[in-house]
Amino acid sequence: MTTLPNLMQELVGFFIIEAHVLRSVSDFRSQRDVDDLWDEMCRRIIGVVSQGLKGCSQLNVFLECKMSILLFVQTLEVSCYDSVSRLTTQGYGYDITELNGLLVALFERYSELLLRTFSADFDNVSARGDQ
Repeated sequence: MTTLPNLMQELVGFFIIEAHVLRSVSDFRSQRDVDDLWDEMCRRIIGVVSQGLKGCSQLNVFLECKMSILLFVQTLEVSCYDSVSRLTTQGYGYDITELNGLLVALFERYSELLLRTFSADFDNVSARGDQ
């Protein structure tokens, strides 16, 4: 999982360029082609992350993974304020639903691990009789 941040940064750059090329150059690549690339990338990232974290119990690894994916999603969902100070989103048109699902799954696993860690710590303190 140490290469995930670099991979996500490279993918962000690739898909930002693809969005720009789609908007500025006609007949280079179709929207369908880019959408297919996006969908395949989402499936592979979810698979790689799921496999990489299978059996992992290190809280910091989950946090680093979540942050890499969250930054990826937030970068492709550029937020700005309009003239009356309401938050609007000017994204790149990619469907981030699957990646949001991955973030939720990571949060749930992280919460479970955190609960186990704190429960074990509490049991240890209780067993020693420390007040």
